Amino acid sequence: MDGGGELIVFFRLVLPLAVPIFLSMGLVNVLSTWNDFIWPLLVLSDQAKTTVTVGLYRFMDPQQIIYGSVFSGMTLASIPLMALFAFTMKYFVQGMTSGAVKA
Repeated sequence: MDGGGELIVFFRLVLPLAVPIFLSMGLVNVLSTWNDFIWPLLVLSDQAKTTVTVGLYRFMDPQQIIYGSVFSGMTLASIPLMALFAFTMKYFVQGMTSGAVKA
């Protein structure tokens, strides 16, 4: 670090320390976007462009709800989120607890 410019210090010191924070913020953003329901329901009128949650909602029949199909769709829709969280869990915990303990 001695003799290095601001970019060297940024890329070798600041950026590696900030990676868990960036990943945890990204994971929270993906989760909130994935679970968004009201805004896509109001805005999207084309059936081919709806989100997963709106598609599951529209999959239900007004007269009868076939619970097996709806629950299996919910399970399949949650698999990408579980896989994403499984791969980023270590960084998510580091990012959430990075400012919690004073060293």
